[in-house]
Amino acid sequence: MKVPGDTEVRYNPSVFQSHFRKAHRNQNLSLFKLFPERALEASTPALGSFPSLYAPRVFRAVLQEGGVRLSWRPHPKNPVESLEYHLQRWRGTEAMQDLALTRGLEYVDSVPCEGIPYHYRLTAVLEREVPTSGDQSRRIRRASPATNLRVNIPRQGAWQSSGLQEVDVLLLQWTQPGLPTQGPFPVQRGESVGSTGWTLLSFRKEETEEETVTSIPRFDSLGRRVILDGQPAWRQKRILRPRSFVTAELQDPCGNLWVETLWLKTASGTH
Repeated sequence: MKVPGDTEVRYNPSVFQSHFRKAHRNQNLSLFKLFPERALEASTPALGSFPSLYAPRVFRAVLQEGGVRLSWRPHPKNPVESLEYHLQRWRGTEAMQDLALTRGLEYVDSVPCEGIPYHYRLTAVLEREVPTSGDQSRRIRRASPATNLRVNIPRQGAWQSSGLQEVDVLLLQWTQPGLPTQGPFPVQRGESVGSTGWTLLSFRKEETEEETVTSIPRFDSLGRRVILDGQPAWRQKRILRPRSFVTAELQDPCGNLWVETLWLKTASGTH
């Protein structure tokens, strides 16, 4: 996915060629050394009372319980006074969202939707009063080039079904590692699933057969237990048992569609 506003980086061809030749001589030369910072560093040029603005450094993301912790470092060439950071996000196929305008160096973004990519865009922003004519002035805001980050959020939550309450009412439970199970929620087609933010669009119940292996004690022709190596002998028997499941189509809080195969509980209470 191409994130709007990606910085176009310009470099000196002679510097690049010099480092490229070194890369062939030294296979351990890192990408960072191949493209030195002085060749990649871009800025919004100075204008009047506005200094040059450089993109924030070391933009990182760490997954944690409840969201993604984003952190960055200030560029040493940027002014300290009145400098803010503008954070934007693209989640899956959604449009851009403004997350924060902050003077801090970190932000925790909640992730109600899993299994989709999150794109983040960060710029340093400076706003100042600029004199125009006479005693007049106007407030102008300028931004640095952006630094971008992509984070893939793994799917950890899972849906389970404890069965049908009625023909058209499905019982759904939402489970996540380390968190209490939510539900069961009785849901009909087209309804929201409790307070999870998900919607049940459709479902259909289906039947299949599952092969299980069971152990049966062995007896001889006189009805006595067969003993082998001092232990009662058993024989295995394969049995086909009916199993019920539903194929459910759900929509997550971000509008993404998921098709889930949910096994219904058997008489023994297992899925």
